[in-house]
Amino acid sequence: MWRFPEIELLSDIPGFWSKKDPRKTALRDGNLEINYKQLDESSSQIANRIIESGVNAGSNIGFVGRNGVEFFEAWFGACKAGCTLVPFNWRCSVQELMDLVDDAQTPLVFAEKEISLPKMLEAKELCQTQFDLVSFNLFENREKRFSGWADEAKKTSPNISVCSENIALLVYTSGTTGRPKAVRYDHQAFNYSFLCLSLEPEMAWGKDDVVLMVMPNFHLGGNWVPLPALYHGATITILPEFDPEKVMDTVVNHKCTVLPAVPTALKMLTDHPAVVEKNFSCLKKIYYFGSPVGIEDVKKTIKTFDCRINQLYGTTENWFCTLLTHDEHIADPPEHLTSCGKPLPLIGVKVCDKNGNELSDDEVGEIYIRTPVMSSVYGGIKKAGHKKQKVAWIGTGDLGKRNSKGFYFLVDRAKDMIISGGENIYSVEVERAMSRHEKIAQVAVIGTPDKKWGEKVVAFVSIIPGENVSENELIAHCKKFLAGYKVPKEIHFMESLPTTSTGKIQKNSLRAPYWQNSNRNIS
Repeated sequence: MWRFPEIELLSDIPGFWSKKDPRKTALRDGNLEINYKQLDESSSQIANRIIESGVNAGSNIGFVGRNGVEFFEAWFGACKAGCTLVPFNWRCSVQELMDLVDDAQTPLVFAEKEISLPKMLEAKELCQTQFDLVSFNLFENREKRFSGWADEAKKTSPNISVCSENIALLVYTSGTTGRPKAVRYDHQAFNYSFLCLSLEPEMAWGKDDVVLMVMPNFHLGGNWVPLPALYHGATITILPEFDPEKVMDTVVNHKCTVLPAVPTALKMLTDHPAVVEKNFSCLKKIYYFGSPVGIEDVKKTIKTFDCRINQLYGTTENWFCTLLTHDEHIADPPEHLTSCGKPLPLIGVKVCDKNGNELSDDEVGEIYIRTPVMSSVYGGIKKAGHKKQKVAWIGTGDLGKRNSKGFYFLVDRAKDMIISGGENIYSVEVERAMSRHEKIAQVAVIGTPDKKWGEKVVAFVSIIPGENVSENELIAHCKKFLAGYKVPKEIHFMESLPTTSTGKIQKNSLRAPYWQNSNRNIS
């Protein structure tokens, strides 16, 4: 790849650093720590065992389990065997896992023994796709990798021909809008992503960096975001899943320098009573992504962690597209704090109307992206989509605008825009206004049918535990920041809002009861 000529593929990373810095810690979790030499050997053993099992190059290899050293061993092993890793959501039901396996047609699936193996054994009996199961433990018997499945295999990389256009990772969208869809990334996409990040000073990595992987491995925030650490010979510290206290303790005890997270996770950390007792001086940077965040929450995060904070915007299909830097977060006046920033190096962004024509500054339209990091194929094996041209402009489905200084602002998902009495109302704008209320923990705004106006604004909120607030109080709060037609006509209180495993609110489930007898596509 571009910086290190010896690294042409993802699977070259362990071998390169095994020769250059073999004893450097590559991965650590609560019960296991391995260096680059060990990572290279264990992933080679997995690759050789995959081949010995009769799995053909080009096949998809499933992985279902929480975060651990095993995830990266399996990923690099699959790539060394000329295969693709497919991380499944371990929270899925048996039926959902059956659908994913049948879509990806995985001949082999790695399953965490503690929580995933029972479901996969049941799925194995019912799936159309025949597959072998290999179990692994995260909390005991870690001396035997994958239950000893690959212990007798050779520790040298197999001689498998792999090119940069081979698929390295297949991920499924988070399912906020219905059935998850498969998105494929080839080795070259990762190559361009490393180049793109290294051209942006705010995204620079050093060998001494320690990144905390706490986002789930089936999400790009869990698999791709920490990956540059290994490309640059740094260290990934891994937690099996998000827990505020464990995150804080791990950052402090393992001296983590980089923390990637979604806004929901950051809010859980800054609201935790123990956060004031911790010394986060080791932390250099926080990257947040995945959903909009309130202005007050941003300010609270900066004050709490006292490190550089950067916002990244992107999609599952296009990876990251824009960056709002730390300096732009703290600028005075904070005119761009609600922006998602400017395009990253090598990436083009524009705002277009429904016919694909570029709009002028401050006009709202769909955001289009042109990026070399774009996924190469959309869909699983059975329903593989059209191979995309990597120079094409692709619509994101997000509505936004650009100002005269080149900053981009997200106003809504196209499907989430509310049209009431002929006026366009952007749910994100209403959510941001409501989130400024100090007692609100979560908020989601949707449009529901209205005989007079076509649609009306309805809000769903969860309140911080121990606090109380009335509907009238929240409506009065909204009137301080919003025109009258944008203020919610109804507010429903919930203990918690329905979310995906990555913290995104599932608005489709909130909309369903209101639109189930209409012809509108609520997904």
